Amino acid sequence: MSQERIHYPDWLKVLIVYGIVLFFVSLVFSMGTWLVSNHDRSLILTAFAGFTLPWGIPAMFLIAGADAWFGVRSRTAPDFVRWHFLVTVVALTLGINEFGVRRWAITRLVFGLYPLPQACPKPGISSRRPVPAG
Repeated sequence: MSQERIHYPDWLKVLIVYGIVLFFVSLVFSMGTWLVSNHDRSLILTAFAGFTLPWGIPAMFLIAGADAWFGVRSRTAPDFVRWHFLVTVVALTLGINEFGVRRWAITRLVFGLYPLPQACPKPGISSRRPVPAG
């Protein structure tokens, strides 16, 4: 049931991911405001970001669907489901850790919602709790 692997969907995914990276880099220099903005603005990068905004993620889903279609043709259904379930669980676990927990903690620290622990107490302030009398 195995056939020769078709490589162009993989290369299209690589190109789309690089395009998405370029999109987010261009947002730094666009005319609008974003999380990170530079004082140097570019009309060309603003046009690039506006043009690529509706295409990047939908193109990635389209190529992923084509990749799944080719995968169903080359494997049995249980092997296909088992492999994609494993890949999805690993990616979900890494994504929750990297983009969920870490981003949440960094955002809390940057915006001052959680104060950073002090490395050493201020002079004259004891780091011990007072012992109740009696």
